[in-house]
Amino acid sequence: MRHLVTLAIVAVLGTGAAALAQTPSGQVPGAAPRDGTAESVLPRLNLTQQQKQAVGRGLSSQPSQNAAADLQMSVGKPLPRSMTPHAMPNSVTQQVPETKNYEFVKLPDRVVMVDPTDRSIAEIIPLPASPTTGLGGDRR
Repeated sequence: MRHLVTLAIVAVLGTGAAALAQTPSGQVPGAAPRDGTAESVLPRLNLTQQQKQAVGRGLSSQPSQNAAADLQMSVGKPLPRSMTPHAMPNSVTQQVPETKNYEFVKLPDRVVMVDPTDRSIAEIIPLPASPTTGLGGDRR
């Protein structure tokens, strides 16, 4: 009897049963992770060096956010709540289409690519040091 009830529920729900889907860790997609870590819905970015350089150049005119000098971030971890990600400009997504579903945070020394569905860090792109960042610029 229980089997018939289960079949009836599945039949009534039809495709709505997909809403009950879970990720491999048992989480419902879009739900807050139980252990405080982020679980991205988007595939991980795996940009080539040329793509990373194109992103850095494309965002060069964007303002940088301030961050603590000792701020530690790593791919897969949540973006700190104190940071505000921004939509990727069309000029960048046209050059690097893989970035179109991601947001970014520009810091003086790096660009942090963010999955907007869960605010997890998808990629960290180091920026070259420049005299304006004060990172390695030798002024004589």
